[in-house]
Amino acid sequence: MIDFKKMNHQLQKLNDTYFEKCCKEHHIIINQKALKVILKIIQNNPYSLMNEEYYPILLSEISKETNIDTVDKFRPMIVEKYLLELLV
Repeated sequence: MIDFKKMNHQLQKLNDTYFEKCCKEHHIIINQKALKVILKIIQNNPYSLMNEEYYPILLSEISKETNIDTVDKFRPMIVEKYLLELLV
C-alpha cells in the first residue's frame, strides 16, 4: 500500500538542487528556472503526481507556467514514474 502522506512529506522536502540532479540522472535536461517552477507546481499539487488520471492536468499546469518543449522533456519524470520512485 502506498503511503501518500509520507510521499507528500518527502515531496515537500525536495529541494531544487536534488530535483535537478534527479532529472539529469534520467537524461532530462531543463533549465534551472523551469525546474523551480515545475517543483513548485508539483509541491502545490502533490496528489496530481500520485494519481495517473491527473497527469494530463499536471502537465497542462506545467505548460502554462513554462512551455510545451519543457513539458515534453519533463513528461517521462511523471509518466514513467521516475519522480515517484524518488519518493518511495
